[in-house]
Amino acid sequence: MAFDRNARPPLRSEPAPSHLVVGRVGERIAASFLRRHGFVIVATNVRVGRDEIDIVAHGPTGTVAVEVKTVVAGSGVDPADHLDAAKVRHLRRAMRRSRPPIGRLDLIAVELTGRGASVRWLADVA
Repeated sequence: MAFDRNARPPLRSEPAPSHLVVGRVGERIAASFLRRHGFVIVATNVRVGRDEIDIVAHGPTGTVAVEVKTVVAGSGVDPADHLDAAKVRHLRRAMRRSRPPIGRLDLIAVELTGRGASVRWLADVA
């Protein structure tokens, strides 16, 4: 590979929007939570066609797709309320198309606080 002396340095990337940062933090917290509960993280941010599964994990109950919803404390919003019917349809489609297909969808709701995070695990939500 040749080095091009005239190449311009890459442009500095803009910081990610805050909601994406919050989402990534929530997904890391959820993965850690699952590991502490005996699950092995198989993959994260799995693209299946146009759809995406946040976490695919395998544990004592088998392989599950996990959707993670995260909010900042004080927002007055329950993170679980962000899982709507359209999102469930997309997740179910991704689960069917996965190889092997995934039969269970769980939700992990994360609320970030000044002292850490509150985590709620809702199994078999749809």
